Amino acid sequence: MYPGQKPKGGNMAQETSETGRYNAFLSHNSQDKPQVEWLARWLQAQGLRVWYDEWELRPGVPWQEKLEEGISNSHAVVICLGPSGFGPWHKPEMRAALAKGASQGSSVIPVLLPGCPETPELPLFLEAYTWVDFRNGLEDEQARQKLLWGITGKHPERGEDVTPPPPPKQIKRKRLLAVAFSIAIVLIILTTLMFLLAPPQSMPLAGTILDQQGEPLPGVVVTIVEFDVTTETDSQGKFSVEIETEEQRTVRLMAQKEGFATYRQDATLGNTGLTFKMKPMP
Repeated sequence: MYPGQKPKGGNMAQETSETGRYNAFLSHNSQDKPQVEWLARWLQAQGLRVWYDEWELRPGVPWQEKLEEGISNSHAVVICLGPSGFGPWHKPEMRAALAKGASQGSSVIPVLLPGCPETPELPLFLEAYTWVDFRNGLEDEQARQKLLWGITGKHPERGEDVTPPPPPKQIKRKRLLAVAFSIAIVLIILTTLMFLLAPPQSMPLAGTILDQQGEPLPGVVVTIVEFDVTTETDSQGKFSVEIETEEQRTVRLMAQKEGFATYRQDATLGNTGLTFKMKPMP
């Protein structure tokens, strides 16, 4: 059971459920999952519908597309920063959240988890947002209520919408700032689209396999384990594969031939000069 009162005016969760939308999308580093899952379950116990990857990413479904859908279908995006810092998908998710916030008025809520540095290094475009500080512990009731306020837009004490009214008149400087902000948002959206839609690169991996006397070894079955890609060495003991991937990475190579001990080695994609020897079976 996760303690804490449900926020007043909690019909927002019911409306969200009926429309297939979420109250909050939790963006986080996977190394901080224990704390983030606790928050997700606590928010759920308050009657809110939460998009949390462990609950929403079904095996066999493209996860990148689901992340975009989750952000688009959430009233607020909660960006959790813990002792592990920012993960590889933090910034793309933040840019998507900011773009959505500019176009639809959604909330972007930075959350500092227990163990976060005293002076966190927030990206420039995130510093303008008021954060929720859980560094004193997830049981901090003041931080919990502040998070609910940010997600629902309803003050925990007054139980009313607290969106401030628009200013009585716009001055020229504010108009210039608004134009500059709009241009920045457009650039962020374009950058995000380029990142998400960029086609995978074709990365080569090639080399030569020899026997213990240094002679070429033909007919060796070479497998790139992570990608389930298989090829065989030619009469000169050479092999070559092309791997479709979004970035250069280290993979596990396995070489097998009847009468020889299986050979395993880590290799970096893009390396075309691998050379190794296989030992005959005793």
